[in-house]
Amino acid sequence: MLRGTRVVLASAVMAIGLLAGASGVSADHAGETATSETTEGLTDGQTITISVANMKMPGMNTAQIMMANTWPVKGPEAFNLAEFGDAPTVNINPDGTGTFDYAVKLDHGTFNCLETQCHVVVFQGMGFDSYTAGLPVSFADPAAATTPPTEAPAATEAPAATEAPVAVDAAAPEEESGDDSGGGSAGIIIAIVAAVVVIGGGGAVLARRRKG
Repeated sequence: MLRGTRVVLASAVMAIGLLAGASGVSADHAGETATSETTEGLTDGQTITISVANMKMPGMNTAQIMMANTWPVKGPEAFNLAEFGDAPTVNINPDGTGTFDYAVKLDHGTFNCLETQCHVVVFQGMGFDSYTAGLPVSFADPAAATTPPTEAPAATEAPAATEAPVAVDAAAPEEESGDDSGGGSAGIIIAIVAAVVVIGGGGAVLARRRKG
């Protein structure tokens, strides 16, 4: 089993080395392109639809897909070699077009697409004569999706200003009440008492005179 794994990895290194070439594979080697309507805010394992054009390498009616951490590809380190054996193969039409689904992956072991700009690479053949197209993709941070946003505290209204109490002048005399019924009654009573006293005194004087 270990020997078989080494053979696969050795083949992968050689194949990717040929794909990358000494100076790298240039984009649009023969005008080939890869496009998709969904390339941003991707999630791990999300399936996107990719369309290619001008993939017209003579004698080839298929292509392979891998994720790379750079484009144009500049060496085997652009890929995770352990993924080479799992690279899906897709059919290419005689006119060089093709449309297919591809499940993107966030973490590739040797690189993570949250830390570097990743590209989906579609290629036919190996070496300088390969037909290769790169499609940049980006992922949403899963940590940001699970952390609810914090709401700002609601603004509180300032308490209404209270008016200062009106100062009362202690020295100022109290206003007289318009109701003087108490004072008038007291005056009448005093007048009646005085009259009784006067009348009583006058009666006593008159009685003494009659006796004399």
